[in-house]
Amino acid sequence: MPTPPPSDVITPYDDSPDEVESLPELDLHLATGTLAGLTIQGVPLDGEPPVDLSTVDVMGTLFIGCRLPSADAAADLVRRGAMVVPAFVGVPFPTHPSRLYTPEDLAAGFAGGGFAGMYDTVVYRYFRERGGAVPSVRDALVQRLHDDGIDDALVDVTGAWIAARGPAAAVGIICPVMRSWP
Repeated sequence: MPTPPPSDVITPYDDSPDEVESLPELDLHLATGTLAGLTIQGVPLDGEPPVDLSTVDVMGTLFIGCRLPSADAAADLVRRGAMVVPAFVGVPFPTHPSRLYTPEDLAAGFAGGGFAGMYDTVVYRYFRERGGAVPSVRDALVQRLHDDGIDDALVDVTGAWIAARGPAAAVGIICPVMRSWP
């Protein structure tokens, strides 16, 4: 394995350059005037003030689980060539997570409901009730959207770990981030 560059000269690597998962990342793309062909995943666009997309090229942009200011805003995006997939309702987990779960997230509900009330248990029960590894098409889509968000968050965390400590600290980790090393 070649010697990696010193950590002070490592450029952060975005393993998902065609996916936008946060408002700061969205702002970078909005400055170019186009979101064409990108996937905007789980970004809240309904803040105060709402994100103004009225003059931005959205042809072929996929908005997945974004909170939009109104149904009219969603219709406008579709009229201009975007595809809008709203968040799924009735699912006990975020279908578009932008970060990994913390131990506190997974244990939430334990104080009031014991093991059966824990977030992790509730999600696992939902997974099993919906077919487990062979769900319906709807539930397969929900699971895959969730897992894509977790994949992206895992790449971000692993990339930050490697950037801070060097690749030798990540021996045994196989991850797309490693593709960024020469």
